[in-house]
Amino acid sequence: MADLVDRIRKELTTRIGELRPIVDEVERLQRAAAALARTSVRSLPGLGSRPVASVEAPTATARASRKRAGSARQGARAPASGRGLAP
Repeated sequence: MADLVDRIRKELTTRIGELRPIVDEVERLQRAAAALARTSVRSLPGLGSRPVASVEAPTATARASRKRAGSARQGARAPASGRGLAP
């Protein structure tokens, strides 16, 4: 019976030794994840620092500007038939 207990104890010690590097890596990754959670993405330059668009209704000037831009884009299109513009 003592031999069985000694053998099991030795196997457990060996297995714990095999798993120790994995446990160390998990702990390191958990510390890194916690550090990232404490820092905001917005604090990094160029990431998430864009201002949020306002929800206000567009002004009359903005609406007119969009209409002019839309008509300019439509006029620049090639004819649907695939032929060029007539001289």
